[in-house]
Amino acid sequence: MSKTKLLTIVIIVLVLLNVGTLAFLIYNGPMRHGSHHHGEGPKRLIVEKLHFDGQQTVQYEKLIHWHRSTIDALDQKIFETKNQLYVQLLKTNVDAKVEDSLINAIAGYQKQIEQTHFKHFRDIKTICKPNQIQYYNELTESLAELFSKPKPPRAPHD
Repeated sequence: MSKTKLLTIVIIVLVLLNVGTLAFLIYNGPMRHGSHHHGEGPKRLIVEKLHFDGQQTVQYEKLIHWHRSTIDALDQKIFETKNQLYVQLLKTNVDAKVEDSLINAIAGYQKQIEQTHFKHFRDIKTICKPNQIQYYNELTESLAELFSKPKPPRAPHD
């Protein structure tokens, strides 16, 4: 098989993978499951649980904007890096160093996501008034449960 033919096949496979990924995201992504409105749930919950006033709510919305934009950017980096990783499967011999490097990059982005979440909640604490700290402390006890992504149901053979 000539190099041109092989390159053409690889390009076609990559295009199909990208189209498939986009289709999956469009039909099964966050907007499909109402996650756009789900984002209002945690916001409303925090405002209510911490008894934020109007000014605190405005400050909190600024924190949310920073948090969401940072998380979205990191999620995009993870997505792109995973694509690079799985493209390696098309190769006859996967370079272990490339595989390891891409997996480490994904892990690094995930670490940044967790650091961003942690900073976000530290920042929320800074806008609490002294009489709201007890509510904040109660909220922190359930943060991991409240903000973890629900696990999708597994198929019987997974």
